[in-house]
Amino acid sequence: MISTLSVLRSARRAGGQMAWPQNHGRLATATMFTLFFAGRDFAPRLTIGSENAQDFLQGHYLRAFARVARVLRGLRNVVGFDTLNEPHYGLVGWPDVRRTSRYRHGLAHSWYQAMLAGEGFPQQARAALPEDALHSAVRSSGRLGGGG
Repeated sequence: MISTLSVLRSARRAGGQMAWPQNHGRLATATMFTLFFAGRDFAPRLTIGSENAQDFLQGHYLRAFARVARVLRGLRNVVGFDTLNEPHYGLVGWPDVRRTSRYRHGLAHSWYQAMLAGEGFPQQARAALPEDALHSAVRSSGRLGGGG
């Protein structure tokens, strides 16, 4: 699988820095959110040990935060904690994996291009800088994958 560093280098050369809202569109992030929330539907035969990936991830997640709650219980200066900052739906409900996100900054690739790049097939993607949150001006293009 392609390294994150080579993707970041490609994005930087193509005219963009990392943009926080676009991180949800990265292959690894989207894959993990998809498995976490819909692994039984999207990857029913993917197991970790003897558990479906969704059940494994959610079970470990819930047990980890149950432990945090036990440790924090009784501390007068703690009124609560956030268990999942900025969750994302991953690929759930995405109508067409060939389309790019409406928010683009840096390399604006589609899910399909990210999957191909993740398998080692270099992809040409547009590099865009946002004019506002939902529209962007394409400034150049860059290469996604293939070792950067």
